[in-house]
Amino acid sequence: MVLQEQSELPASVKDRTTLMYPAARNLAGKAKKDGATTVFFLTWGHRDGWPEDGLASYADMQAQLNTGYEQIANELDVPLAPVA
Repeated sequence: MVLQEQSELPASVKDRTTLMYPAARNLAGKAKKDGATTVFFLTWGHRDGWPEDGLASYADMQAQLNTGYEQIANELDVPLAPVA
């Protein structure tokens, strides 16, 4: 099962912790129970970053996206596919 969030929630520590991660844990748990493998598609940052959330450049935003996806993929011991 492929899971992919849009590029803002995973870049925000608060949003990924309160919104993305609980949903990912739930879905990945259901997939595992049914014998499926979960893979996270790591999305790309906005060209100009996400200044509204303090990420002033693409590089800043991409770094947060990488961290966000890597943390949950490592926690759940599932593959991460950087599709950006």
